Amino acid sequence: MVKKTDKDSHFDVSDLKENIGRGIVRGISVTSLAQAVNFFVNITGTVFLARLLTPEDYGLIAMVLVIVVVLGLFKDMGLGIATMQKETINHEQVSTLFWINTGIGLTLGLILAVSAPLVSMFYGEPRLTSIVVVLAFVPIIASAVVQPNALLKRRMRFKALAAAEILGNSLSYALAIAMAFLGFGYWSLVGLHISRVLIICAVVWLVSGWRPGWPKRGAGVRSMLVFGGSIFGFNLTEKIVRKSDNLIIGWKLGAGPLGYYTKAYELLIRPINMLFHALNPVMYTSLSRLVTEPDRYRFVFKSILSKVALVMIPGMFLLIAISDMVINTVLGDQWTPAIRLFAILGFEGLVEPIMVAVRWLYVSQGRGGEMLRWGMLNSGITLTAIFVGIFFGVQGVAIAISGSGLFIRSPLLFWMAGRKGPVGMKDIYGTLVSPLLAGVAGFASVLAFRGYYDFPAGVEFLASVLLMGVVVLAVMLILPDGRTNLRQLLRVKEILSGKVSPAKAP
Repeated sequence: MVKKTDKDSHFDVSDLKENIGRGIVRGISVTSLAQAVNFFVNITGTVFLARLLTPEDYGLIAMVLVIVVVLGLFKDMGLGIATMQKETINHEQVSTLFWINTGIGLTLGLILAVSAPLVSMFYGEPRLTSIVVVLAFVPIIASAVVQPNALLKRRMRFKALAAAEILGNSLSYALAIAMAFLGFGYWSLVGLHISRVLIICAVVWLVSGWRPGWPKRGAGVRSMLVFGGSIFGFNLTEKIVRKSDNLIIGWKLGAGPLGYYTKAYELLIRPINMLFHALNPVMYTSLSRLVTEPDRYRFVFKSILSKVALVMIPGMFLLIAISDMVINTVLGDQWTPAIRLFAILGFEGLVEPIMVAVRWLYVSQGRGGEMLRWGMLNSGITLTAIFVGIFFGVQGVAIAISGSGLFIRSPLLFWMAGRKGPVGMKDIYGTLVSPLLAGVAGFASVLAFRGYYDFPAGVEFLASVLLMGVVVLAVMLILPDGRTNLRQLLRVKEILSGKVSPAKAP
């Protein structure tokens, strides 16, 4: 038994339960706004840097970042999520985890620095040696901020985290642009990556208010290490399988089909990634605090899942219906072969957001081992689909991935995740009925409209979006669950904060 100290009051989250709804609403709002600001900063910075630097400069950094990103997967080892999820935690436990993370980061940095000459030899580019040595500091710095970052998320201090990200992103791009203007070339991009992680680390440490003690044996972190290891195993497995389709298509079919495939997939996955970059930390923390209150847990999960489904399912159906306009507008006429791939992969986009949301159940309930087993099963099914689909070309891969997601992987996940805990498989499917019916109706309406009428592209696009919105709203108003969903959306802050009970919400 670990003796409790005065410092442990820093980790108490019991006060968050009473106003958990307010925390969810504020957290999602703040993180979403931060995502939008960072997206604007990234686009603006890229525009300036692309005009001051050469493609060769970007190529040199890209060669190194592949290695840095892969090694970066190991810096956290799932211990940040373990700190966020655990119901009770103390100073000694977090300090011990901090030193474990720091030790991992130092090891990764040392491996990267020592391997610098080998990287240069592999690429046949001597300039990479010094670049690798400098970028070796990235995993070292990033690992040192894992636990302070997790404590801020645990306390739902998402404003502080958003400020750190925006400040780090903005100042690092400003530094990189200044360096590029002064003629530093590819070192400007090195400065971008180093300064971003350094500034974010400094701000998080400043606002967290926590300082580590020395690690202690018997601090009670074994269960957290096991849970974190399962989360890391899942993330690593998912990262590998997400890159395997690119590897197999490039190996079997060449660069051309791979280019069309990757661009189509990137356009679909980007809005999903942006949404869950905002949602995941909020929902991990919020649901973890409600595990001991099953009814409230179920209500909060279903409320947020229904809003995700209401936005993403009709949105994906719309993208499928206007896939030609999306590709031609965003990428240009030379990307016409990507249109059909975009439409096919859109059906994977229908279930991907729901599957990511359902994984909140595993994390918040501390079911790391089950999540890892699901990840391995999901990877096996996906890889099998890719290997079968490749015999039918790049469209075969797209069909196989989307088909396995719709008819195999998502039903399996709903069943496996719903076997334990407050949320069952029936809760998940019941939440999806009205958004799915509304999306199908809107999809059919847009296809019929586009088939019967011929307008200029801009008019047709706006009319399609408007028609989808009107049909979705009409169907939601017709269905009882849809009306409840809309009313909850209008009163979400009052409902989640407890001012209006679930029973009275409609």
